[in-house]
Amino acid sequence: MSMFSSGLIAQNNIFVPRQDNEFVRIYKPDGDCFFGPDTPNLREGKWYDEWVPNDHTFVKADDGKWHIFGITHPLVETKPLNKGIHEGEYASFHAVSAATSFKESIKEHHYNDLPKILAPKDRPSEIPANHAPYIIRKDSLYQMVYGHSPIRLAVSSNL
Repeated sequence: MSMFSSGLIAQNNIFVPRQDNEFVRIYKPDGDCFFGPDTPNLREGKWYDEWVPNDHTFVKADDGKWHIFGITHPLVETKPLNKGIHEGEYASFHAVSAATSFKESIKEHHYNDLPKILAPKDRPSEIPANHAPYIIRKDSLYQMVYGHSPIRLAVSSNL
């Protein structure tokens, strides 16, 4: 009998994850100039008040403070809204909490915005897109892998 004909039974109950507590906005990016390049709805050098955080990762620094890095872009209001939902995701946000306890860091508006990082002008030989950062510490360096494709690497001795 092969593993594909072993009499598997279809799952009757489908489990869907749900949020088990109240939503808390721990971070909201500050307004900023769009770093470009131009997109159908965004202009390089133009100020946008509302920015959207997306795929993100948390990392604890040597001083014990929590940092959050993720992709961001100005809010693009298109119809339908999902048409521009990822438009201009060309850089990462960076924010820091004063808390050394992760539980304390995830309180309402607790992270302070720092300058955005890895804009296309900071990495001219790469494609503009910058997605899903993840950071580990290895060999005294913080190493950020990000994509989407190709997967890339940025390193720093500090956050």
